[in-house]
Amino acid sequence: MWIRSGTFQATRNWQKALSRHQNRPKLPSTLEKYREQVKTYLDQNLQKTVIYQRLREDYGYEGSYSSVRQFVLRLKPVEKEVFVRVNTEPGKEMQVDFGHVGPIVDLKTKRTRNG
Repeated sequence: MWIRSGTFQATRNWQKALSRHQNRPKLPSTLEKYREQVKTYLDQNLQKTVIYQRLREDYGYEGSYSSVRQFVLRLKPVEKEVFVRVNTEPGKEMQVDFGHVGPIVDLKTKRTRNG
């Protein structure tokens, strides 16, 4: 196995750039002056694209959609779905899913039933 010349230099350059980016002071968002209005829109369950459009139309916001998206994520972080794994001995417990998959045709009787 061989490593191409320049790989180490490229890696070193990438690490320096990453370090500069991480140490850069955080600037206040261009949306900070619209914070209360964005919170109101979020309370109305508006999507980020609609919030962006309303800020542009109603308040003359000239920033980007990605700025709105990042600002909204800071105000209202995405909640992760939680799962609980059930560990039991084999044969001790049974789980049943009562979901609906749609109509199913019984090939023997030719009748349709819910699946």
